[in-house]
Amino acid sequence: MNLATDARRGGCDRPKWPEQPTGPDGWRAGREIRAGVRSVTESRDVEQPDLNPGHGPQQDRPDTALPQPSEDTQGDPALPADVPDLQSPPSPTPQPLAVDADRLGLHGRERWVFREVGVRLPVGAVLAVIGAKGSGRSSLLLTLAGRMRATDGRLSVLGYSLPRQARQVRERAAVARVGRAVALEPGLTVAETVRERSLLDVVSPDLAAERFGWACSVLGLDLHGHGLVEDLSGLEQTQLACAVAAVGAPSLLLLDDVDAGLHSHEESAVWRGLRGLADSGVSVVAATTDPGPAGEHCDAVLRLAPAVETTKGHFR
Repeated sequence: MNLATDARRGGCDRPKWPEQPTGPDGWRAGREIRAGVRSVTESRDVEQPDLNPGHGPQQDRPDTALPQPSEDTQGDPALPADVPDLQSPPSPTPQPLAVDADRLGLHGRERWVFREVGVRLPVGAVLAVIGAKGSGRSSLLLTLAGRMRATDGRLSVLGYSLPRQARQVRERAAVARVGRAVALEPGLTVAETVRERSLLDVVSPDLAAERFGWACSVLGLDLHGHGLVEDLSGLEQTQLACAVAAVGAPSLLLLDDVDAGLHSHEESAVWRGLRGLADSGVSVVAATTDPGPAGEHCDAVLRLAPAVETTKGHFR
């Protein structure tokens, strides 16, 4: 599936997902996803100015030479007033990064949750966040998704400044799984899980099924809709969480605990699927405690260290 990108005002280019169908009354369910990208350069017929008004066709006009600069003229000669000033087109505006963080930190009541985080992640890249328990991995992911507020530093996601434009980020960033804050409901079937996500993202059932099916093919997931989530293997549950997150056509996907309950080869399968999503234009930030399997599939690695108490009431 060719995921061309569509420029969104004030944000990054977004992957092209299947369009939301329009009903008989013109209502469009979910967020509007425009199909295709209008070419920036379009051929146009430019009408040339008449430099000899009052004369007939070109063959009937007398030869008229433009004034030439005198020998003592310095610099470029000035053109006559009726000759348009044809300037070169402006250089294209550089696209914002998927994540741009500088000295980002979050301080709790008693200690730093994470601090001094610096990230510059291009669009369509995979960032692996490596850290042990207590290093602030989950809080960092929620901060990047616009769901938590940092206390220090500067952060912009998909071209939007946080926390001022958190709503715009939340509309474009999908959290697949983050600890207990965002998790699959074990008592639901796969079909019910997809349907629930379509309601949250305000996407029609048909379009949700199409996007879910595409994500499953990229992630290497093959499930029956009537199967319960709690009966799936750890690998299938992780892949399902990512596929369900794709229902909302996100520009940024965030996943925590990639290695939870998985063997090394299963972790590699998850990272390989995330790489496939990124190659389609979806920026990915995923957190793990095991850096090994992530190496060959990610574009950048961010290592977090847990806060250490140096003196009473002071942490570094």
